[in-house]
Amino acid sequence: MIQRYDFAPLDGITKVVFRQVYHRMFGGADRYFIPFFSPTDQHILTKRDQRELDPAANAGLPVVPQVMTRRAPDFCGRRRSWQTWAIRR
Repeated sequence: MIQRYDFAPLDGITKVVFRQVYHRMFGGADRYFIPFFSPTDQHILTKRDQRELDPAANAGLPVVPQVMTRRAPDFCGRRRSWQTWAIRR
């Protein structure tokens, strides 16, 4: 049996700096889930989203962004943002 160790977010605690420090000090996680974020109507990245998704800040971390939306066009708009930020999953 293959075991996988996923690092799940805790609201307000496991931001990008926490993930970096945890990975450097303890490592071992197979995936680090980024806290949920919701697309805006204009499909822009908020400053908070930019900090969480920044490829330079997440370098060397296997991150998984999580989107919460009820509208498919909002998700598709966010997907284009990921491609701009070079996040692929």
